[in-house]
Amino acid sequence: LKDIRARLSERKISLVLSSEAKDFLVNVGYDSVYGARPLKRAIQKYIEDPLSEELLRGEIEEDSEVYVVPEEDKLIFLKQKKEVQKV
Repeated sequence: LKDIRARLSERKISLVLSSEAKDFLVNVGYDSVYGARPLKRAIQKYIEDPLSEELLRGEIEEDSEVYVVPEEDKLIFLKQKKEVQKV
């Protein structure tokens, strides 16, 4: 997730995972035999790939906050433009 956040920060986009989204990733990314090794694939499948598609389609703008929340058997992205503070 750190790498994803770093790449997004180049576009001034912040990624925030709800605790429910983190729990979702732990549940789908843990295997009793392999431990947490499948977690990387789960992050790629449920966050990185769909997020990339939304970025390519222009659905996520620069200077945005993206909140990740679970919905049924997937994660969804709620987008909000960052508030610009005037000094």
